[in-house]
Amino acid sequence: MSNYFTLLQLPKSFTIDLVQLEKNYLKQQQAVHPDRHISSDAAARLAAAQQSSIVNEAYQTLKSDLKRAEYLLKIKQGVAANAHTISDPELLMESMEMREELAECLTTEALAAFAAKAGKQREAAVQEIGVAFENQHFEVAERLILRLKYLTKLADEIRLKRVALSA
Repeated sequence: MSNYFTLLQLPKSFTIDLVQLEKNYLKQQQAVHPDRHISSDAAARLAAAQQSSIVNEAYQTLKSDLKRAEYLLKIKQGVAANAHTISDPELLMESMEMREELAECLTTEALAAFAAKAGKQREAAVQEIGVAFENQHFEVAERLILRLKYLTKLADEIRLKRVALSA
């Protein structure tokens, strides 16, 4: 297997057909699932379990916009996306402002409005990443991936705050 896209028979592209991903995953998983090798020797069962694990990892990576973008950048550039720091001053400022706005959401209604706004920004970032990859602008893609990572984390924080407000 050369990469997850090849394993799951998809084009090496950020924009993929998620329905086809699911179909290809189920087909691959059916072929390699350890239960199909229950009567095989220990080495064959171990190999099947390892292959099944790789298929699962490929599926989990490709079905996530963020993980797929990071993985594709690694394939295209040979390096991982900047995973830890926000060095872009505009993104840093946006991040701080959005966090302040989230902190100010004291009602479920205010939080719902904020969540919708953040969701639209996340959708826009996903679209922009697709364009960047399509045009082979990998530095732009890397910057946008960092923004998507931040927006994904923000969505998690919104979910936590929603639970806290409803308690």
